[in-house]
Amino acid sequence: RLAYSQMVVDLGYSKISENFTNQKAVLDNFLIVEKGEESNKTCAVLDVSQGSPQVLLEPKYSQIDYLQRTADFLVTSDKKKGIISSNKKTKVKLQYDDIQLMDYEKKLYAVEISGKYGIIDFNGAKVLDADFSEIGIEISDFKENDIRSKYIIADSLIPIRRDKEWAFFDVNGRQKTEFKYS
Repeated sequence: RLAYSQMVVDLGYSKISENFTNQKAVLDNFLIVEKGEESNKTCAVLDVSQGSPQVLLEPKYSQIDYLQRTADFLVTSDKKKGIISSNKKTKVKLQYDDIQLMDYEKKLYAVEISGKYGIIDFNGAKVLDADFSEIGIEISDFKENDIRSKYIIADSLIPIRRDKEWAFFDVNGRQKTEFKYS
């Protein structure tokens, strides 16, 4: 990382991202760099795998977070989030207020639009429309049950709240119970 610092400045960027997760990108030959002042910065991604850096993602995003497990980039622009792969393919369009990894093996993300939640897969395909009040539970409330994921219980059930009532859906988006639980 330090070896690249001067090169980044010479290319017209302010610095390499100081976010710890983004610093791990160098292990996969990527640098997430910033341009401008903190209040008006833009972020870009440089590919340094060929020796001389190549711009992978242009400096047009307000934030970029490296998703190491998938080697993708969670990008933010105009307060909307999306996901772009390391081969420049848009996997998830910049349309969500938030995107959270639900489960890596099942390849699912929880997404938020205007205070409503839904589920998409790693390619951006809808599993459940963003029509729900909440997805997932506070697992600290269930310590005695050894629940490890707030999103997926018993390896296949997703707790989802609509208004004040909860139901279970499976990981394929099929409703398994009625909305009747408190």
